[in-house]
Amino acid sequence: MAGTLELQRPVEESRSQTENLEKNLAERVLIEQAKRLLAAQHGVPVEVAMAWLRQQVRDEQCTVVEVVRGIVEARTGTRG
Repeated sequence: MAGTLELQRPVEESRSQTENLEKNLAERVLIEQAKRLLAAQHGVPVEVAMAWLRQQVRDEQCTVVEVVRGIVEARTGTRG
């Protein structure tokens, strides 16, 4: 029984790490998508679009994911 529990803990930790990495990757993809959408819509480089996103986060006092999710949903008509 103790052997099973010893093996189960690393498996659970690995699963948790995998879920965390997948969440972070999905958020990163969303950020990149929002940057491209803003850059294309306003005809600016992606660096300028990212600076705008950072300013929005500061102004709205929320996370970058909240800001970019709203942008992507508004522009694409999808909900994440």
